[in-house]
Amino acid sequence: MTRRPGTPDPSGPLLSRRAAVAAALAGAASLGLAACGADDDRSGAGAAAAPGGRFPATVEHQYGRTTVPSAPARIVSLGYADHDTPLALGTVPVLVQRSSPVWRDGVGAWAAGALKGQSPAYVEGVEIDFEKVAAARPDLILAVNLQVSRKDYEKLTKLAPTVVQPKGYPPYGVPWDVTATLIGTALGAPDRTRRLVARTRRAFADALGAHPGLKGRTALPVTLDGDQFAVFTDVDARGRFLDALGMTPPKRIAARYGDVFYLPLSPERVDLLDDADALLVIVDGPEMTAKIERHPAYRNLDVVRRGGAVVLEDQQVVSAISAPSVTSIPYALRAVVPPLAKAVAA
Repeated sequence: MTRRPGTPDPSGPLLSRRAAVAAALAGAASLGLAACGADDDRSGAGAAAAPGGRFPATVEHQYGRTTVPSAPARIVSLGYADHDTPLALGTVPVLVQRSSPVWRDGVGAWAAGALKGQSPAYVEGVEIDFEKVAAARPDLILAVNLQVSRKDYEKLTKLAPTVVQPKGYPPYGVPWDVTATLIGTALGAPDRTRRLVARTRRAFADALGAHPGLKGRTALPVTLDGDQFAVFTDVDARGRFLDALGMTPPKRIAARYGDVFYLPLSPERVDLLDDADALLVIVDGPEMTAKIERHPAYRNLDVVRRGGAVVLEDQQVVSAISAPSVTSIPYALRAVVPPLAKAVAA
């Protein structure tokens, strides 16, 4: 399973450059296979389905239609942060995709309380481990934020009803609210999910209300790939996060976006970053921060010299905006918006 060149990995601060671009940079550590077996039902994860569901539940996606006949109690969640919606609805999956090495028990800090003391098994990486999925004995498989081929989809459907990304979005490009709605419907809880989505949208509105100076300003989510700077565009989760705060990319860079997730900047065009009122600098730890701060082109930017750069070093926060969900977004807003508002005002 490959991702098109230049597509970022939503699991971490950097892009995953498969095939033509080489070298995966997905977070602070390289991604391997499962860290613990899916048949390790250590504390009864998934023993209770979300209450009050409406079944059978049917959803449509890129490969057709999936019907969930009854309330699922053993959910396998393979997509980036797909597990956040069932957790918010009261069901703990038996197997999750651990998208960041800092996620304990396979989930972000914002979702830890929803585990209710349970410890789901987890896998890492974008390759589907069919043996571990089968060993988890699923009655529903979620793979919305994962690139799933038709062949792999058909293999998964032999194990359990499977929900993949809807039509009209590129791989890893399904917006958080679309993801939540699709998964919540499959769980028989469309009304409760709508309320979760509305609450998350209010969190954006409240953050902007508390910091109205963000609206109408320009900002860019950027990272360093080797020695080259790059921008996450407005079809990536990180760009959408800023857009939801009323911020836009500068026109000269936006004109270069096309439909790519990630736009590398040649050394001669790093000056384009100076068009922004603020930079949201996404790193994978202190070493990368130091490397960026030593970078001559970065240090010479006016936006940096006047204090307009916010460096995101906390990997929980990086994960929260890179794999957004109904529960990770409020967590990210609390951490990101105050320093971003200060940077814009600098």
